[in-house]
Order: sequence, then C-alpha cells, then structure tokens
Amino acid sequence: MEIHVLNREMARKHVPDKPELLIGILDSKPSANVCVEVIPSSLRLDYLAYRFDDVDEAFEDYVLMDNKTAERILTDFSRFRSRIESLAVHCTAGLGRSPACCSCFK
Repeated sequence: MEIHVLNREMARKHVPDKPELLIGILDSKPSANVCVEVIPSSLRLDYLAYRFDDVDEAFEDYVLMDNKTAERILTDFSRFRSRIESLAVHCTAGLGRSPACCSCFK
C-alpha cells in the first residue's frame, strides 16, 4: 500500500491514481479549519476527519491525541483496508500529526 503524507494545500490538489482513503487530521477548534475541499475522484473511497492538536502535553483549550481517537482511526481504517491501494493523510503542515498517524499503518 502506498502512503502519502500531505499538508492541507497538497491534500487540496491531490488526485489519487488508485483506490484511496484520505484521512484529515484537523485542529480541535472547528473554527480553526474545516475539511479540505478536495478534487472529486471516483478513486477516493472516503475522506475521514479527526480533530486533535499538534501538542505533546496538555495545554488549556488544546486537545491531545488519546487512545480513544487512535482506536477510532484504526477501526475506521480497517473498514477500508481491503479495498484501498493508497492511503493519504493530511494535517495542517504535514510535519507532525500526519506522519505520526502514517507510522501506524506501515
């Protein structure tokens, strides 16, 4: 399975060339960002979005990645695993959350 680590802008322009699942890691505040408007493709089986912040310790008004969210991501991914040849994961900058999530799928 191919894995693509993307930032928001790359995700906006990304067009899959094989059956793919897109996962978006968004900031915890809905006003901070919304799901990326992606180029429609029949090869993109779904776009799943999760909200947690790029922090490694608790700060006021920030949401940490927790076991419940990790389990949800893995459970959701398992529903698509047999049908995809590619996984694309994006966060805001493509440097923290998306690479960390992708490491779970290797």
